[in-house]
Amino acid sequence: MNNSFGEKLIAIRKELGLNLSEASEKLELVKSNLSRYERNMINPSVGFIEKLFYIFHVNINWLIGGVGNMFLSKEEIESISIEEVLTTEAIRMMNKQKTVSDLPDFFYTSFGIPVFTKDPGGEMMDLVPVVGEISAGEPLEIRNEEPLDFVPFPYFKQNTNLDDYLIFRVNGLSMKPEIDHKDIIFIKKNNNWFELDGRVVACVISGELTLKKLHIENASQEIHLIPLNKEFRTIKIGMEDLSYIFLLGELKAIRRVINK
Repeated sequence: MNNSFGEKLIAIRKELGLNLSEASEKLELVKSNLSRYERNMINPSVGFIEKLFYIFHVNINWLIGGVGNMFLSKEEIESISIEEVLTTEAIRMMNKQKTVSDLPDFFYTSFGIPVFTKDPGGEMMDLVPVVGEISAGEPLEIRNEEPLDFVPFPYFKQNTNLDDYLIFRVNGLSMKPEIDHKDIIFIKKNNNWFELDGRVVACVISGELTLKKLHIENASQEIHLIPLNKEFRTIKIGMEDLSYIFLLGELKAIRRVINK
């Protein structure tokens, strides 16, 4: 009986004596994504197959078709290239390439951030965990909980490292009309205040998480965190008090929740 792709991944990890955290670290993956691979909840990408080949020396023919041993021998590692394996019909069937028709529908906010209103098409997409809620109004206390949901990552750029991003669900109305309550936002990690001047950012103030537009007021030596909704107040913080704030990064994309 042929084991599923996920069952084979579990067997590889156990054979190497690695727990889920250790394996995901070596593979440079988000732990929850590796777990979803193992549970057959997402299809393997070419990049993931390459990591199994190069990092763990997994025999791809065994992984795909059950042929040969689980791992390559030293001689096979030296003689076989991943390109040879990835040109087989089996791997092409497992990993259909995205085309223009697969791109999701989107529009841009007034400040140039894409708002995706339709998820990517096709069988394969990278899913990322929504790690928590971010306040758009009065900041919410950060809670260390299980992911609220898993959502498709909207970019199709090559070599995008998903670990560079944090994904939150918006709670509140202070960033309307551009960012809605319950929107899913994609924050790219960056803690350089001056580099992100004028951008919409996620930051932590005394342990509380909030979403605002950043403005550096040089004249008064203040950081201004500005809501887009004029009914809410701007938070002003002196440069000398920046040690009380942690900048997580800038808003790069929005996924608009659509009630069906």
